[in-house]
Amino acid sequence: LNLTGEKPMRKGKTMARVLMNDWMRKKNQISLSYRNAFRNAENYITIVGAYFMPGRKLKKYIREATARGVQVKVILSKSSDELVFRLAMNYLYDWLLRHGVLIYEYEPSVLHGKAAVADDIWTTIGAHDLNFLSTYGLIETNIDILDKKFSINFNDYINEVIREKCRLITNDQLPKRHLYERFLSWLAYQ
Repeated sequence: LNLTGEKPMRKGKTMARVLMNDWMRKKNQISLSYRNAFRNAENYITIVGAYFMPGRKLKKYIREATARGVQVKVILSKSSDELVFRLAMNYLYDWLLRHGVLIYEYEPSVLHGKAAVADDIWTTIGAHDLNFLSTYGLIETNIDILDKKFSINFNDYINEVIREKCRLITNDQLPKRHLYERFLSWLAYQ
């Protein structure tokens, strides 16, 4: 993957770099790293997201990745500590499923993880949620790790969590919502 161009730190065969989103300093390195991962992924991208609410640009990259045959998986919390966010997710689920994204809900507790792995080479872990506030309004850091062994192990761990602690969400499992409920979900998403 061709990521942000930031100079990585090298320790043995593992390259790692600390990236920052800081709207005051006009740094958007984490968001750029995610966008590049979506643009360049060939096989898969798995995202663990506490407050996953992709904006227009990221939705475009997700749509393009799935159209290329990239498997996109998102692990989200079954329950949320933010009602508005949960309502917004109801709106987003329809869009994700329409574009071939596999949605898994983490069932044991509220999920606050923020990580992603792509194509057994790129892993990012940190504070960044994929949403407008994290991208343009907060100061956050992530660490990108470019290492095949690490990424494979991390992806194996995430898949174990999916098997043991998550349920797959399908269109059949989405509740039928009245027009009023759909409007509230849309409004929360906006």
